[in-house]
Amino acid sequence: MLATIVVGVDHNPESRDAVALARQVADAAGGSLLLVHAYPYELLPLEGTVTEIEVIEDLRDDAAAFAAGLRDELAPGAATRVIPDTSPGRALHDVCEEAEAGLLVLGSHRRSADGRAAAGGTAKAALHHAPCPVLVAPRGVASAERFSVTTIGVGFDGSPEAVHALGLAREAAQATGGEIVLLTAVAKATDAQAARDRVAEAADGLPVEVLEGKAADVLVARSERLDLLVLGSRGWGPLRRLLLGSTSERVVRDAGCAILVVPRGG
Repeated sequence: MLATIVVGVDHNPESRDAVALARQVADAAGGSLLLVHAYPYELLPLEGTVTEIEVIEDLRDDAAAFAAGLRDELAPGAATRVIPDTSPGRALHDVCEEAEAGLLVLGSHRRSADGRAAAGGTAKAALHHAPCPVLVAPRGVASAERFSVTTIGVGFDGSPEAVHALGLAREAAQATGGEIVLLTAVAKATDAQAARDRVAEAADGLPVEVLEGKAADVLVARSERLDLLVLGSRGWGPLRRLLLGSTSERVVRDAGCAILVVPRGG
């Protein structure tokens, strides 16, 4: 049970993908949906008899109508919340903390190709220091009949952060029926057996694929044949906060499947 699933929405079409995927997660794993729309609040010089209060009310009403329309179309029964904030990432963090969210779901960048989950500026801002796991939806999910998860990859090096990410991957597999494969990168092929030995105990019998090359490059390439890729947070970040390292930052920019990034446990 994920309790509250927060979905960041805006006027980009990719927000529909986030809502559609979040609804499927809620159906599979339980939890209530909260659609959050942060709208810019920067008042310009007013003319005539228009008052500041009227402008504020119009902005709020327009934002509320947008969020409600998206909810009614894609996630009937979900709650909505609109927040005046020029930083959507900050607004989403605040709501996730207040709601004690179990998951934050975001859409991909508007220039993403169908099936890819490339994080744009808002998603990247929300990813950094997020207080809960963040799921980036691939582009086109909303127009698909169903988003099926059959193969779940986990970026895995045996570290506590990777083990924590694996725990969430197991929950996803249980909810979706997907199969997990652990993915570990090595600089050269001669290091493969040592890598297998290093992660064997933590893998607990799950299949391990050793990929040769830079971690970011091989994970992006392997994501083309996954439905979901799960990554842990940077090892020295604060507990229960998501901090992207160079590898995960590259992967969330170029991934060929849905991406789930997990904060450090604690």
